[in-house]
Amino acid sequence: MNFSVAIYETRNDRGLLWRTVGLGPHDTVVTGRSDVRLQKSLADGLKAVLHALDPAEQHWFAVPQGVRLERVHLELSLGGRGGGGKRQTVTGRFPLVLVPHWVRDGVRRTRYFHPARPQDWAWLHPDHPLADQARALFSARWSGLDPDALEALGTDGKDSIRRVAFSAEPRTLLDGLEDKPGVWDDLDVDPLRRKDHKKGKAKRRGLTVLPTLATDMTAQLLERAVDLGVRRQPYAARMSAQLSGAKKRSTVVIGPPGVGKTTILRRAIADLAVTDGYFVHRNLDQIHHVYRLSGRRIIAGMSHLGDWEERCVAILEEARANPVILWLDDVSDFARLGRTRDADRNLAEFFRGPVARGDITLVAEATAERWQRLEADAPSFAAAFARTVVAPTDAAETLTLLFRAARTHEQRHRVAVEPRAFKAILDLGASLFPDTALPGSALDLLGELVAQGGDPANARVRQHLEAGHKIAAIKAHRQATGMGLAESKAAVEALADGATVVAGKPRYARKITGRDVLALLSDKTGLPTELLQLEQRLDPEDVARTFRRYVIGQEPAVAAARDLFLRIRAGLTAPGRPFAVYLLTGPTGTGKTELAKAIAEGLYGDRARLLRFDMSELSGPDAVARLIGDDFEERGTLTGRVREERFCVLLLDEVEKAHPAVLQLMLQLFDEGRLTDAQGFTADFTHSVVLMTSNLGAETADPLGFGRDPNAVTERMVDAVKEFFPPELFNRIDRIVPFAPLGRDAAMQIARKELRLLLGRRGLVDRRVWATPTRSVVEKVVAEAFTPRDGARPVKRYLEDRVASVLTEHLSGGGAAAMRLLRLFVRDGEIAVHAEALVEAEPTPGRFALTEVEGASREEVIEALRDAARFLRSDGEASARRAIEDAISARLADGDTDTIYELELARQSLEALRDRVDEALANAPTASATQPRRGLGSRPKARGRARLHQRPKAIVKADALALLAETTFLERVLSDGVPSGDRHAVFIELLRLGEGASTVRPLVESQGLIPWLTAAYRRARGDCEDVAARRRGEPLLTLAASAEAALDLLPTERPDHVVMKVVGLHVVDFFEGETGCHVWESVRAGTEVVRVRAFPAPARVTAGDVIESHVEARRAFDRALEAGDATLPDNPESLLPIVRAVRFDPPRGSGGSGGIAPLTIEDYALGDARHAEVHSPLEMLAELMQVRMTRRRGPGQDPSEEDSDG
Repeated sequence: MNFSVAIYETRNDRGLLWRTVGLGPHDTVVTGRSDVRLQKSLADGLKAVLHALDPAEQHWFAVPQGVRLERVHLELSLGGRGGGGKRQTVTGRFPLVLVPHWVRDGVRRTRYFHPARPQDWAWLHPDHPLADQARALFSARWSGLDPDALEALGTDGKDSIRRVAFSAEPRTLLDGLEDKPGVWDDLDVDPLRRKDHKKGKAKRRGLTVLPTLATDMTAQLLERAVDLGVRRQPYAARMSAQLSGAKKRSTVVIGPPGVGKTTILRRAIADLAVTDGYFVHRNLDQIHHVYRLSGRRIIAGMSHLGDWEERCVAILEEARANPVILWLDDVSDFARLGRTRDADRNLAEFFRGPVARGDITLVAEATAERWQRLEADAPSFAAAFARTVVAPTDAAETLTLLFRAARTHEQRHRVAVEPRAFKAILDLGASLFPDTALPGSALDLLGELVAQGGDPANARVRQHLEAGHKIAAIKAHRQATGMGLAESKAAVEALADGATVVAGKPRYARKITGRDVLALLSDKTGLPTELLQLEQRLDPEDVARTFRRYVIGQEPAVAAARDLFLRIRAGLTAPGRPFAVYLLTGPTGTGKTELAKAIAEGLYGDRARLLRFDMSELSGPDAVARLIGDDFEERGTLTGRVREERFCVLLLDEVEKAHPAVLQLMLQLFDEGRLTDAQGFTADFTHSVVLMTSNLGAETADPLGFGRDPNAVTERMVDAVKEFFPPELFNRIDRIVPFAPLGRDAAMQIARKELRLLLGRRGLVDRRVWATPTRSVVEKVVAEAFTPRDGARPVKRYLEDRVASVLTEHLSGGGAAAMRLLRLFVRDGEIAVHAEALVEAEPTPGRFALTEVEGASREEVIEALRDAARFLRSDGEASARRAIEDAISARLADGDTDTIYELELARQSLEALRDRVDEALANAPTASATQPRRGLGSRPKARGRARLHQRPKAIVKADALALLAETTFLERVLSDGVPSGDRHAVFIELLRLGEGASTVRPLVESQGLIPWLTAAYRRARGDCEDVAARRRGEPLLTLAASAEAALDLLPTERPDHVVMKVVGLHVVDFFEGETGCHVWESVRAGTEVVRVRAFPAPARVTAGDVIESHVEARRAFDRALEAGDATLPDNPESLLPIVRAVRFDPPRGSGGSGGIAPLTIEDYALGDARHAEVHSPLEMLAELMQVRMTRRRGPGQDPSEEDSDG
């Protein structure tokens, strides 16, 4: 029986509020946010009432048609409680519900009442206004209500009357009669074959099992909890014919992942609701409900024989007795679910009969491979399904779907997607994720981009709310939207209650660009953005140089890695195959595994993407089953790992020891780039690099490692490979990479590299301890660790036994210094340690002009500049200029052209500064000349463009601060009488202290302290005229001819030692404050210490000369240290006090340009700490150097003390 009740709907702080109207004592109130859930909750409650209600009382549910809502304006005069007290007047709009009733034949009367107080009702007199009647009624009935209750009775005009329909089976008089059994009832042992289940006569009853096991997808779609997507033809028509007709048939949607199978099923559910007429009658009980469940959920917890069959019987009974369709998630596994060692009965066999007879309707989705497996395991069950095969969308259709999804995201998350981002998503998404078909791969990428970088205001407000800081969230909302306090408070409260975005018009919206797409793809795949973005130039020699640092002494291997990198970038790899299939041949200990690690980190960004398989463990007949799975273990070790990480390097170690069946399996992998496991899932190898290692030919030669003839060994190995591999497999190998025996020079480089890895371990980094070995330590490792038989392999064991033990002993008995620098050296044949402690610099005494005007207005800064500029017209400035001119005259006699040039540049800089300050102050208004703002009517008119050009350009605050800093700095250095001849050319030496593991990834501009400091010094002051750089243990790097071009190359060269020569006005005095140790702390990159030393540049000395003299001084110190001399020479790498600490994790992306990250800099010399969110530390470094140059002497401090402090 169908029922329809009237509902009064309004909204409160918890969402929707529904009150039934006209049910008398059975009126019900429900609240919630979803009208579908409210309807279900209300219907369930009313069904329970009807089921328990006596037939004589069911007249309350005969609600007549024509119930309407009227909103009237009333002014009520109410007395106090109990008839006494002061009277009060209440004014406002109130809702009234009018319900018509037939009191007798031909007579109809209308009853009115407030929906929240149905007990206060009266008959409506048609000859009098409704407002007057309501005023008289409510003035008498509401006198005892308090003000809060009266206020809640008003209306905001957003309420309404709606009807809710449902189906129920109320009690009847026949239910009281005794139910006598029939003569043949004892023969109906099968509940599904009883008479009441035949020919559609099943009695509808409530659902008890399905709601606990499955999800009602129909309810979710009706309440818009999931996105329906776009209707795709002809699939929508096919699904409608199968499910929306009178005779429904079980259907399966077949297609590759991402093709849109789930969306097609969702659209079919929505179409089914339309066919059932839901949007006409609004009765959830009169439509088909689609419940989504899985076979694994059905058998979960069923431990005894027959348990899961009993549960399936209950599901079939409910599906047979109610309009229910089952959506199966894992239908392809039904032939294997339910099996035990005692019984072969499975879910497919159980459901085969009901599905074939039409007792139950199933819908499902599967890939073609998975469906083929079901057809092989349970052909009769699979034949009961109608098949709908879905093809991927083309580029045009995918672009249309992307546009639609982007518009939806823009409305929900306030992000804008640029046109180039669509092209990058479409092109790169399809090529990098071939196992996910279009449009799924493109739509998933767009969704991840939106979720990864949503509205900054939304993210910041949510972050404060999650931390429980509501006031901070309101402040962040006001800052982002410009709204008032009350509006922001309401919006934040709405967000806390579940709103999706911050309300209010934002001041900015985030744009998703093509660069964002590249950054996301780089994070997902590990591929560097240089491979994805072809506009950037890529030098092959840079790639080779990077790999050469880690694969030492093997030029053919370096060339193979370089060619692979460049071929992938050019897009010339064979489609449908792995990126490359290389066979690495050579003796043990020559670097084959190291090449695999270098390719994994260089190509995919992480050595964890190296998947290594020891083929000697796969020599048995079960090898193939272990790799791709079987009936007992469906997940293969090879296919499972590659499906989880398809962007990887697959290393098949000692491939000649594998079972011959494994080599046959490799034919499909090398040729088609894919393998299918026992579950029917396909593992994609088209974005992986396959490397095989082999010692073929090496065991027949003399013991190898290093020092043998490489050419003869290589020829022998290639011949052995051709003899071993069958021709069809050998011809699918792209390249044979021979590894020759190592020479002594290569052994030295390998020992130095392994030492660097050891000294960069977390045990040292976490303790903020850095260590550097001398050359004698490296030579000792080579002499004792390398053997002709094992090559470089024993070096790690030697380092663990001899070097790591020494470091452990020193750390255990060392002091409590916060930071230490260790020097490893050899004395009397044993490795020893020399330690130095690192301390913080003392704050520099004095005041700083910029800190005094911090937070000041532009006019106040200009006044401070006006005061400081008096020095430029004083005798001190004139005498300083004469001193420079006298020094130039003296140098002319000596013929020192370099110094003459530097002094002349200083003189010109001083004059240029004076002119800039004069011009700025001439255009800046004085405080006394500041005029009040004119009104709009008194503004003078400007005719033509000439008047605009005649107006002077006012100085901005940033320029005024820069001029103030420069003027204050020159006043200090020139008034001290410092000799001018040697203060205008400076050498800045930057040295990275300690050894540590560095990244292998090529060509990605490294973020580090040396690149940041060199860039900051380059911009700070003067002109850079000479640059030299080197890496530890290597000769000087060959850089560009010009200093500016050489500085551009430093980030990619990643040197450990850099010397810059800067020329400019008093650059020595400016950069002297940078002398000391600079520390960079990062969660991802660890800790780095750079020793900076600024000193006057002597004439006719180059930056390369400074590095060479440093190397000689360090060798002299090492010799004295190893000899045990009582008096050691000066250590050129001695620790200086820490002057600055930087805490910063560069944002992920191309060179860190993809976003911002928090930065904290502590300047110990300034006694200043600053925090901001930036792209890189360059701007804040420039600010701190600008502040430091404005230092003024403290009271009573003479210039000599000031210089010693600097």
